[in-house]
Amino acid sequence: MFPNAFANVGNYLWSYLPGANQEAPRSQVLMQKLVDCVADDNDEELASLLADEQDVALVTAELKQSAYSPWHRAAAQGRAAVMQVMLDKLPLEAWDFRTQESECTAFMLAAEHNHAEILFDFHRTLGKRYGELPAFSPSAADRAATMIKTRLGYRVNAEADAFRLQWGRIVNAKDRDGNTPLILAVKNDHLICGRVLRILGADVLIQNNQAESARSLAMGLPVTSPLRQVMLWNTDPATRAVIGAQARPATLPRIPEPGATELHDQDKG
Repeated sequence: MFPNAFANVGNYLWSYLPGANQEAPRSQVLMQKLVDCVADDNDEELASLLADEQDVALVTAELKQSAYSPWHRAAAQGRAAVMQVMLDKLPLEAWDFRTQESECTAFMLAAEHNHAEILFDFHRTLGKRYGELPAFSPSAADRAATMIKTRLGYRVNAEADAFRLQWGRIVNAKDRDGNTPLILAVKNDHLICGRVLRILGADVLIQNNQAESARSLAMGLPVTSPLRQVMLWNTDPATRAVIGAQARPATLPRIPEPGATELHDQDKG
């Protein structure tokens, strides 16, 4: 009896404390709903949740300061349906939201955890929305390459070149240890993601903080390894002389369509 009485008095007094009866901030409510949508891969509910521009702004601000947000979790867990909604609805600056511990982007997490479909979705969606990305000035090398192509008579597609530059920042971004998405895919022996990333323009020669590149890591694999062959595809003649012609396939191995069972059945690494 007495414990219940004390509890009732405590609840009564608590109700008069400043802010005790206030509802949770709108941003917290939205984030909890976002967490639930990611857990259930509920794209319809998420699309409804992100229908209002003000709510999108609140969610974006929360995601940006989160140590490991639902945006990252969706990519790492392969929640393709909700990832597509967020790619469509969130500002494109979200591609560079990093985890606190490893400074990984969502794209890196998808590559590390072998979710090739999400990599495709990133490329396709940003291809449609690239004009919304912050302006990015081409390097001197890029400007020189454009000038050379023009002088040689090649048709220069300014729009395609602009997207290529923007996409290069995403597909070749580095985490805290200097690992790119492709290096993460090779380290985890993900053949399909390795294939996809090469098709999407990932650089095999970029080195991490340990001076490892996707290509150097692949060199440590057996000569017959399909992943090794993918990383050595389209190699310069000098390198081919070192690795041996048998290690370089004539063409890059075929990539199954996103969602095909081969994405899961063929990649057992």
